[in-house]
Amino acid sequence: RIMRCLQIIPILVCAGVFVAGCGQDDGLRPSDVNQAVSGAPATTPESATLTPPAGLGGRVWNLVELRGQAVQIAAGKRVPGIEFDPGSGGASGYAGCNTFSGSFKAGDSAIRLGPFAVTRMACPGGSDIEQTYLGAMAQTQSYRVDADSLEFIGAEGDVLARFTPQGA
Repeated sequence: RIMRCLQIIPILVCAGVFVAGCGQDDGLRPSDVNQAVSGAPATTPESATLTPPAGLGGRVWNLVELRGQAVQIAAGKRVPGIEFDPGSGGASGYAGCNTFSGSFKAGDSAIRLGPFAVTRMACPGGSDIEQTYLGAMAQTQSYRVDADSLEFIGAEGDVLARFTPQGA
């Protein structure tokens, strides 16, 4: 009987380690990630009833400028950008290494981006743009859009990111 217990103990220990390892992460709760990416807790803001203008959705916006610097993408590489679905209130895109998806709320000029879920791939060379881009989206307070460009604007009126429609 003791031998049988001694045989079962290592199996139980291995199973326990396996199950515990499946539940481990980097210590962040989903709300922490949402707050880090969107800049605010994962709550619905008062602006949830805003209706975005038609020019924001229905196309993919390619990132061309970030914090006043032209975005340089190597030939054959994917261009960071964002796409809005006004019908669902969803926004998704590519940040330079990882993809993101989440929600947005927008009115005539005010916009709230996120919270976003972001994939966690390791990509050499793409993370600098990605971190700056995600940070710019978290700081975006308003936007300007026309047929040829979309701009995310910060609290001080500075252009954080500029986009052009894909294929333009």
